[in-house]
Amino acid sequence: NLISSPVNNLLIGLAQLNCSELRLKSLCYRQGLLGYSRLLEWATNQWVNDIKTSQLPSILGGVGPMHSFIQLFSGVVDLVYLPVQQYREDGRIVRGLQRGANSFTHSTAVSLLQLTTKLFSSIQCVAEVTYDLVSPSQHRRSSPSFQHPADLREGLVNAYQVVTTDISSRASSIQHAALYNHTTKGITSAVGGVLREIPPTLLLPFITLPKVITQLSNGAQNHLKPSTLKEREEKYRST
Repeated sequence: NLISSPVNNLLIGLAQLNCSELRLKSLCYRQGLLGYSRLLEWATNQWVNDIKTSQLPSILGGVGPMHSFIQLFSGVVDLVYLPVQQYREDGRIVRGLQRGANSFTHSTAVSLLQLTTKLFSSIQCVAEVTYDLVSPSQHRRSSPSFQHPADLREGLVNAYQVVTTDISSRASSIQHAALYNHTTKGITSAVGGVLREIPPTLLLPFITLPKVITQLSNGAQNHLKPSTLKEREEKYRST
């Protein structure tokens, strides 16, 4: 049963990591194990124990929003440390201040964008669940996927498509509800069908706005730090 197995627990834990490198050691068991479930359980226990003993400190910084806070702290440290380091090397304090300010600005901007994305993603998740609860059963919300923006320009394009798609979908749902109820039960039922579409319509901004901000934030992150997009492509590339 993989639902309550160590494999499932390990996968859940790995899903929470951000910008962390994890190495699974090679395994060898000469006596053999009977069945895939025992093999997976043994291998998972070996990997988890190895992670706990030798890799845990290095991956704790990637749990949840910790990576963003570490980046923010690193920028503050560079703001002080880099001028001192530059002054010790060649006495160019102004150059050190410039390096420290650039590092602080870059690290702070990226970390704040990451925290903003996580915050609005949580808001979007709660709003989507509520939306599905109050929506009529025959009209469920569709969520088209967009390609991860490579820069701020693509983020703006995706954000515009999000707005137009959500508004168009909501308008189509209201129109369909009115026409369907009017055809089957008359004008009174058509009015009732439109009224039932009001609660999900009021919730739509709480879904669309976080998606827009997420697209803009992802585009800005990749614009400031192009390596982020490359890492994402390597992570999710098809094999």
